[in-house]
Amino acid sequence: MFKVLNIASHVISNQKCMLAFLSIMFIMLLPSTFLHNIPSKVEAQTSQLSKPVNVSNNTANSYSPELAVSEGENLVGNDSVHVVWTDNSTGKGDIYFKRSADNGTSFGSTQNLSNNPGNSTAAQIAVYQDNVYVVWEDATTGNGDIYFKKSMDNGTSFNNIENLSNNTSFSDSFHMAISGSNVYVVWTDNATGNGDIYFKKSMDNGTSFGNIENLSNDNGKSYGAHIIVSGNNVYVVWNDGSTGKGDIYFKRSADNGTSFSSTQNLSNNPGNSTAAQIASYQDNVYVVWEDATTGNGDIYFKASLDNGTKFSGQKVLAKNNGFI
Repeated sequence: MFKVLNIASHVISNQKCMLAFLSIMFIMLLPSTFLHNIPSKVEAQTSQLSKPVNVSNNTANSYSPELAVSEGENLVGNDSVHVVWTDNSTGKGDIYFKRSADNGTSFGSTQNLSNNPGNSTAAQIAVYQDNVYVVWEDATTGNGDIYFKKSMDNGTSFNNIENLSNNTSFSDSFHMAISGSNVYVVWTDNATGNGDIYFKKSMDNGTSFGNIENLSNDNGKSYGAHIIVSGNNVYVVWNDGSTGKGDIYFKRSADNGTSFSSTQNLSNNPGNSTAAQIASYQDNVYVVWEDATTGNGDIYFKASLDNGTKFSGQKVLAKNNGFI
C-alpha cells in the first residue's frame, strides 16, 4: 500500500513539473508584440489619468485654491474631492466651492459660500466623513473677521455663515484642525492692542462653538498660529515678539482644548525665529521653523517624545552651505 501511494505521489509531482514546464514554454513562444501589449498595473493606472479640469472656468480672477478629500468606503469606492478658492466674479472677493463625487472625474455646480458685501479671502477647507468645514477671512463688518460654514451632507448643501471672531478688532491669519466631531480654529486678533492668538472650538461638528480663549495673552505681537490635533491633545505653535525679537511659542491642551498648559518658548535664542510648522504622531510632537541666530537663515528643529510636555534641545537641520 505504501509503495502504491509513493508511486502516485511521484506521478502527481511529475505532472505538476510538466505543467509548469509547458506554461513557461507557452509564454516564451508567445509573440513579443503580444507580451509588450499586456498593460502593467502601473500602466493601467497611468492610462486612467485625466486631463486638467478647469474648476472655476469663468472670466474672473480665481486664486488661492484649497483641496480636501473624503475617502470612499474601500479601494474601488469613489472619493469626494472638495475644492474652495477665492473668486472676484461678483466684483469683490468671494469664497467659491465645487465638489466631485467620482474621484475628480467630473464636478458639480459652483457654490458661492460667502456671497456677502465684504471681501472674502484665504479660505481653508477640512473634511471628516460627510462633514465639510470651510473658514475664511471676511471684511463684511468693516474689519477683518473669521467666518465659518459647514456642510453635513458631503458638500451638497451648506448651513448659514457663522462669525467666529465677531468683534470690532481686526482678525486674520487663521488655521483650522478637526478630530472626529471636534473642530478647532485659531487666529490672530488685535483686540488687546497687539496681536494675540485666539482660539475657539466646537464639540458638535461645528453646530455651536464655545467661548473665545486668548492663548498668547502677552505684550508681544503674536501671529502665524498653526494648530494640530492628536487624540485628546491639541497643539498650537505661533510666532511671538514678547522678548523683543521673534520666538516660537508652543501651547498644549491634553483635554480636547478645554484647558491649556503654560506657554513654552521653543526657540529662545538671539536670532529672529518665524514660520513655525508642527506635526505629531502618537506621543511625539515635532516643530520646525526659520531662524536667523547664526546670522543667516537656517532651519531649526525640536522634538517632544511625551506629548509636548517637554522638548529636546534644538537642532539645526539646514544651513546656507547645505544640509547637515
